[in-house]
Amino acid sequence: MAGIIGYALRHGDLSIAADPLNSPLVNQLKLLQTPESWLFLIGILINAAAPVLGAWLPDAYPEASESGSVFLSAFTTKSAVFGLMMCFAGSPILISVGLIMAIYGIIYAILENDMRRLLAHSLINQVGFMICAVGIGTELALSGASAHAFAHIIYKALLFMTAGSVLFMTGERKLSGLGGLYKFMPVTLVCAVVGAMTTSALPLTSGFTTKSMITSAAAEQSGLVETGSTLYVIAWFVLIAASAGAFLHAGLKYPWFVFFNRDSGKRPTDPPWNMQFAMITLAVFCVLLGVWTQPLQSLLPYEPMVLDTGHGHGGHGGHDDYPHWVAYHAWTTDHVLTQLLMLIPTAIAFFMFLPALRKAYGITLDFDWFYRRFAVALWNNIFAPLIRICLAPLHRWVLVTIPNLAAQRIHPGKREFATERSLELGSNFLDVIIRIKIDPRRQWVVGSVMIVVTLMLMAFLLIIYSA
Repeated sequence: MAGIIGYALRHGDLSIAADPLNSPLVNQLKLLQTPESWLFLIGILINAAAPVLGAWLPDAYPEASESGSVFLSAFTTKSAVFGLMMCFAGSPILISVGLIMAIYGIIYAILENDMRRLLAHSLINQVGFMICAVGIGTELALSGASAHAFAHIIYKALLFMTAGSVLFMTGERKLSGLGGLYKFMPVTLVCAVVGAMTTSALPLTSGFTTKSMITSAAAEQSGLVETGSTLYVIAWFVLIAASAGAFLHAGLKYPWFVFFNRDSGKRPTDPPWNMQFAMITLAVFCVLLGVWTQPLQSLLPYEPMVLDTGHGHGGHGGHDDYPHWVAYHAWTTDHVLTQLLMLIPTAIAFFMFLPALRKAYGITLDFDWFYRRFAVALWNNIFAPLIRICLAPLHRWVLVTIPNLAAQRIHPGKREFATERSLELGSNFLDVIIRIKIDPRRQWVVGSVMIVVTLMLMAFLLIIYSA
């Protein structure tokens, strides 16, 4: 909000162009040369759950109801991707942010013991692909980000549905308390495997066709020296590695520990028919959009094209030695072989290190430790006592000196009006100012936050309409 107000005061026009590649707003913001552009970007990145202020997502999503997490997975971060696309397309910093998110999500998902927290970290990993594509900022990359966001809404909702079904039927959310459910929840198992394979970009799924657009955009830019190819080479390599990581945690760890691990002793059944119908419908779309790609590609903001560097067919002896643009196709030999050669070694490594993964159960510390624990301890034990010492003279002056001076002026010669007892009675003075102690377990009321946001919105509207 502060960034929007600053931009409005500097430029006046807040309109967003339909084409981000030809948008005055994007041209102003993506260079990040003004404070308001940084504020605006940081605000959207928090909404996208980008580190270091993205710990809210794995804390929030798993605490929703069995079905509530499905809706959360569909809307919140995808609106942030859309905002980045329409306002910061082509900003190089987003490439780095997206790559960090892709790796960050993998690490925490591998360490996680809560199945819905695992999927929440997996969501951060997948959003990293989209943000990286927005940073690349070419037509193919933006089309890939759009397509992957669309596919992600479906397959991540499917995974949260399967996790919600398991939680609904067993009451258990910890991977260490699950296992052996493949005999009793076959429909949920099949849907979970379809969602997991789609997340892993297995050929014949929508994740393969959409994610390959993003990696192709990075590979395409890495071949153009004038664009600064090193960054795009790194991006391509990290995205490929992140795809293997997604297969490790979402494609293997989630279904294995929930359905195929040692028998937990639970004997649930598949959820009610309406929940099964929802899961089966999304599973069908995951496969349908992977096999029949034309309907989704026809809705993309740009026609997916790739740069052919001289291996196409032309009019000179059947070959063309000049680079030219050709229609993008996911189902190429390079794409399929690259993906399969990446997934097979990952599966082998998973089962080799399976005993170590079983021992990884525990609580994982995130960046929020710094502001929930470390910063609170720093304030309570160092800064707050220092402020109290420094303000002690002011404290005495306000509560003792001023009242005594006033009393002497009104009644000369009488005893002191304020004494040390006044300091004790007014001991809350500093506490009110600096909140001398902060309890990290305190439950903050959402209403007070909403009041602040509402006041900021009122100020914004007053500034805009008065100008």
